[in-house]
Order: sequence, then C-alpha cells, then structure tokens
Amino acid sequence: MPALVVGILLMSEYIGAKSTVGTAQAAFESGFAASWSVIGAAIGFPLFGLMLVRRIYSTGKITISGAIAEKYSNTTKNIISVIMIYALLLVNVDNYVSGAAAISTIL
Repeated sequence: MPALVVGILLMSEYIGAKSTVGTAQAAFESGFAASWSVIGAAIGFPLFGLMLVRRIYSTGKITISGAIAEKYSNTTKNIISVIMIYALLLVNVDNYVSGAAAISTIL
C-alpha cells in the first residue's frame, strides 16, 4: 500500500466532529489554544511518516505492536496496546462530545 494512502488512513481517524465542529466551538469558548490538537496532528503525522514508518516496515510486521514485541518483549507490547486503547477511547469520546455539542445547539 502506498505511503500516501496509509497517511490518509491515519489522518482519517482524527477528522470528524472534533476537528470541525468541536474545534470551532472550543476556539469560540477558549481562544486559539483549541487548535493545538489539529496543529499537533498536522506536525506529528508527517514526522511519523518520515522517521518511523520505514523502520517499522523493515521489521516485516504488520502492526506497530508486532514490531514493538519483536524489538522489546510481549510485556512492552501489551503496555503499549493498553495505552493506545486508552488514547483512541479519548479520541472517540471527544468526537461524541463534539457531536453532542452540535446537536444540542441545533435542538
């Protein structure tokens, strides 16, 4: 799969109600600081692609967790997996809260 497609798929996780409606609402309430999430993703994804993807791809593993397990241990892989589950749960909660803010304004 081309790197461009992988990059678009990674970014699609963060494009949703949070990055459109939620950021606009937070910017209205809190000011420019609400945009740090979007700015951080815009900086982080290209850096991830340039610095880490080739190293992970060269391991021959399909997932980041598989590459971590090969380099370190299964215990480290499990800890990283729990941290990622928690982080993605927070992303989804933020999307739900942003969507709820939009719906409550409409209703």
